[in-house]
Amino acid sequence: MKQTLSFSYLLRKYPLFRAAILFILILIAVIITVITTTYLKRPPVIEGMTPNTGDSGDILTIKGSGFGSIQSDSYIELSGERLMASSYISWNNDEIQFILPFHSTDGLVYVITPAGRSNATVFTDKETLPIPASEIREAILPEITSLSIKKGTIGSSLTINGNNFGPMRSDSQIWFTAKADQTTTDSYISCSEFDSDYLFWSDHEIRVRIPDGATTGSIYVASANGISNKVLFEVTTPAGQKKYSDKKQYNINLSMAASDIKASSSASIYIFMPKPASCAWQREINETFYNQDPVILDYTGTAVHQIPAMSESEENTTISDGYKVTVWKIETENKKQTAKAGSISSEYCSKWTLADEIVPADDKRIKDIASSIVKKETSPWKKASLLYSWVVSNFHLLYDPRPIYSEVYDSIETGYADAYDEAIIFTALARAAGIPAIPVAGILVGEDGSSRTHWWAEFYIDEIGWVPADPAMGAGLNFPIASPEQNPASFYFGNLDSSHITISRGYNLIKASKITARNVTRPRTYAIQSIWEEASPDITAYTTKWAPVAIFQED
Repeated sequence: MKQTLSFSYLLRKYPLFRAAILFILILIAVIITVITTTYLKRPPVIEGMTPNTGDSGDILTIKGSGFGSIQSDSYIELSGERLMASSYISWNNDEIQFILPFHSTDGLVYVITPAGRSNATVFTDKETLPIPASEIREAILPEITSLSIKKGTIGSSLTINGNNFGPMRSDSQIWFTAKADQTTTDSYISCSEFDSDYLFWSDHEIRVRIPDGATTGSIYVASANGISNKVLFEVTTPAGQKKYSDKKQYNINLSMAASDIKASSSASIYIFMPKPASCAWQREINETFYNQDPVILDYTGTAVHQIPAMSESEENTTISDGYKVTVWKIETENKKQTAKAGSISSEYCSKWTLADEIVPADDKRIKDIASSIVKKETSPWKKASLLYSWVVSNFHLLYDPRPIYSEVYDSIETGYADAYDEAIIFTALARAAGIPAIPVAGILVGEDGSSRTHWWAEFYIDEIGWVPADPAMGAGLNFPIASPEQNPASFYFGNLDSSHITISRGYNLIKASKITARNVTRPRTYAIQSIWEEASPDITAYTTKWAPVAIFQED
């Protein structure tokens, strides 16, 4: 009791004693806070990364702990470079999945969160791995032993059983017979990355979707070890089929020039040169030349070229890529025009019904127009036909393209549209109506050897595949193609002549490799992609000039 009275007396009597007690309490609180914070905010820990080697575009998985449930301010550091937010596929407390940027190099990998930097793991670029002579051995050919089904429709799933397919697909492909016209023998078409045809791959089992353009005939597996035996497979066409004719072959040259390049230190400019796109009626594409070898041959539909620059020097360079492209006239027969959408388009093509940076499918004006046109129609083919007819008949077609940064909304308000506007508006209306659709960019070749940049669209129909639609040609675009159609408005829905060379299908979203890089885009041109040029921060100045696509038709 006396001790209690003495403490109470001291606390009341002496201010210095009270200050000392307050200081002790604050010190204890600080110590508790530091201990708690240190315990709760431990730096992340990497337990492993799979795979630890890879190429640009590969998906890697990091496992560990303490990464946090969301990415937020956390990030991965690879070879001293911070990965952009767009590189992450998923971020969980114990697992992160991310895509390798196109310029990835060997180095250490860290996970960095507000709690600190993790331990390091090592990433190795596949291109730098040596191949010891002792590892060179006789290749074992892939072998098909059975198929899960003997026949199927375009887009349906097929399981291929066998041996020596390889544990991962890598560059291996499945090839199906593809019908050609009456004057040429049947060719082959591979399953499409664009359509996500590859569903599963292991050494003994492969699951794929039957690709658009396939027809009854042989299928085979092509891997790094060779080509498998060929097995007969029947492609059925209950909904309809495509007819190919009027085959044309073109040599095309895509080029650009960079000049007056100045840099404060050693740096690079990356050029994303579009590659011709593959589809059912443009399935034979071969590289004929590169005046400079790309650093990446195919990165999301582009050949990536690197232009190096040294400090205190001025560089000039030209990049030129050549391709040989075979194009057929395509005519679509639809036996089930009133059929409703099926499982294939809803399961695999749903992403092509959403809005993106180019196609404003979620805009209220677009939705209202689409709804007023299709009303209660349930058939995707019928809805697409109604939307196509509306676009063809409701705009005054401009022969010359509008300024590059023009908005498609202007066309809706004014009634004046160029080929790009009509292709984008049709695609947006189709997506708003629930129809998978993509804009297409490329080149229109004239009978007199002339050419021009052009845009059209494709939409997807179950059991048939992708179907072309060209509103601008349907509206009577005045361009001298060979064998012009007598009724273009009718022909260019579901059909396309062989004067169309496809360069890009859909919006090609190329992700920037560095936050500090300067990116250049080129709207309303012969390919629809987000980045055409990427300059390192140390590039202080440069000038580029992209040439029109040069076309040379073979006899």
